[in-house]
Amino acid sequence: MTLSQGEEQRAGWAELFFDLVFVVAVARLAHLLEGDPGPAQFGTFVLLFVAPWWVWLTVTVFVNVTGSDSTRSRLALLASMAAMGVMAVAIPEATGERATVYALGFIASRVVSFAMWWAVAPLKVVLAFNGFSSALWAISIFVPPPYRALLWLAGVACEVVTLIVIQPRKHEPSYQVPHIVERVGLFVIIVLGESVAAALGALDQHWSAAGWVVLGLGFVLFAALWWSYFDFTSAVAARELLPAKNSRVRDVMGIGHFPVVAALTSMAAGLGTAVAEPGHLPYGAALALCGGLALYRLTFLVLALLLGQPAGPVAGWTALGLVVAVGTLALFPVIPAWAVVGLLAAEVVTRLTRTLTVRRATAEVTSPAERPQQEVAR
Repeated sequence: MTLSQGEEQRAGWAELFFDLVFVVAVARLAHLLEGDPGPAQFGTFVLLFVAPWWVWLTVTVFVNVTGSDSTRSRLALLASMAAMGVMAVAIPEATGERATVYALGFIASRVVSFAMWWAVAPLKVVLAFNGFSSALWAISIFVPPPYRALLWLAGVACEVVTLIVIQPRKHEPSYQVPHIVERVGLFVIIVLGESVAAALGALDQHWSAAGWVVLGLGFVLFAALWWSYFDFTSAVAARELLPAKNSRVRDVMGIGHFPVVAALTSMAAGLGTAVAEPGHLPYGAALALCGGLALYRLTFLVLALLLGQPAGPVAGWTALGLVVAVGTLALFPVIPAWAVVGLLAAEVVTRLTRTLTVRRATAEVTSPAERPQQEVAR
């Protein structure tokens, strides 16, 4: 799958059209965590998020290494969009009566994946990548629910293992790093947009002055997360990954970003519940918010280390974020929902403000190449 880099690639209109169906999927996934979710709901959320994210990622990588303007790429995007649409429709009952529809949607996406890759990669690699997963998902249609979920996870795991272990290095794709950073960033935008949509929808259905306060604090929380991600994390990743080995691009922008988008989606669902119930937040919603932020911070600690950032400063900021998240979760029974959201927002804004201050001070005395690279963890 080694292809020439060529001129710098940007996200095309076809890819943006392709992303629209994922707006629906993310909204339906977030709905699973609204109210007071328990372990079963959190487990279902993760289970049903893995496959759509993987479909989106594999299609994005294909376009990244082949270009989005060819007829083949556009047809692949449209066909994958249709398959993902089938999965999105099935999400509310994907572990129940619509499980077969959800599985067939994923199998269809793997057929599309095979059609995409067979002309540009060795047939045995493509068969290993899509064949085992398709077989496991097909078998899942005929087995009871507990084993079905295991087969779904095993199917996606087969593709991940093929990508990491089995695929010969001479067939690794040659990534267009600016393009893949931009595409992953657009997915993050989708999730951040869902947070705003969920909060606005909740306020529309549960109109109250306290709900407005929670909405305002939630907007500050997600706006600060947006600012820190795109001003620091995304920019530093693009700079550091340019000379990187293909595996590092894959690990940071691909596999490593699943916890990021899952955490943000969880927080979006929790914020919607907080707006609807500003007086007292259910435990599940508090866990979705606080646990989401904790997972977000931990993930960026790992990504920063993968990018070769100094462990000390990054770990220190991560520890502070975890203390705030865990402390807020411990306090949620005795504080209102607006205070829960406010404490989390204060942590994110404080961290962002500190990063902006350090960057400004550093810019006055150093060149851009010498600035602290731990910004990626912000």
